[in-house]
Amino acid sequence: MKTTFSLFILLTITFCIQAQNVCVLQLKPNMLITGAREMPPMQKKDAAYFKMDSDERKDADEKFKADVKAGKLSPRIDTVRTTVLEVKQDDAINNYVLSTVSRGVAYKTNWSCINNCVYIYPMQKVVQSEGKTPSGKTVAFTNYYGTNIIPLKLKVGDTLPAYQNYGFSAPMSFEVIVPTTNFYTDVYGATWLVSSQKKVGSTVSSSMIQKFTNREVVAQEEITINNKTYTAFKAHTEIWTKIGVDASTEDLVASVSYRVIKKGVDKKTNKLLGANKEGYLVTSLMEWIVPELGIVKNESYGADGSLVAKVSNYEYN
Repeated sequence: MKTTFSLFILLTITFCIQAQNVCVLQLKPNMLITGAREMPPMQKKDAAYFKMDSDERKDADEKFKADVKAGKLSPRIDTVRTTVLEVKQDDAINNYVLSTVSRGVAYKTNWSCINNCVYIYPMQKVVQSEGKTPSGKTVAFTNYYGTNIIPLKLKVGDTLPAYQNYGFSAPMSFEVIVPTTNFYTDVYGATWLVSSQKKVGSTVSSSMIQKFTNREVVAQEEITINNKTYTAFKAHTEIWTKIGVDASTEDLVASVSYRVIKKGVDKKTNKLLGANKEGYLVTSLMEWIVPELGIVKNESYGADGSLVAKVSNYEYN
């Protein structure tokens, strides 16, 4: 704990050194920030797609690209509204509470500005939620969110602090069939090696780690919002994501068999997802940072470099 705290202090000193608290953010109480989230057409890659052979997948990929080019598939565009609920300012810290509504879901974030460094984190650092499996079972999830630290005094070539998100699901029980081997002695005293299948109880849980790393300011450009021109700094971030599955079974023989099966499944899953040799799926994020307004635009890219989504704020009232 002492080491972690010391590292935090070091980061604060490195990126946010000032004689007294200064913050150039111009967010005001009740300010309404309006933007749009655009998601390009996404190719459906379900179980049926992954059962195709390589030629069938190639044909499906080419058909999707042709449909997009012909305008048969349109991007999805949703309005995103953010309200500045609260602003508290003193000599030590400027604190802002923002509420964002997207696709009918509202979530709050806290922006703390200290010496021209903004610390962005959810109001709930630990978030618990529930979801459904394809079979209809309820799964409980817990997510821990890191703090995104953004210096407001930037120049091209600057690096931004890395941060991480974590998540895991509660253990879920079900039955699984695994191969097993037994020795059988017949009435004549002969011993036979018999292979069979066995249904055993299994407990499975999953975990996720998401690393926002290699963050660098790569460009500077002018951007117009509300008929006013601002200087924006483009920051590129690599996102390394790893999803793991932990499983246990009722007896040792079944457990060994199941681990062998799981290892093969994990290997195939990583290959299909495009994970690197460390087992991480590497995607990227580009953010446009305006010191007076914060992050005004971002674009997310998949592992293949294709655009996944972009969000642009165009009004601050």
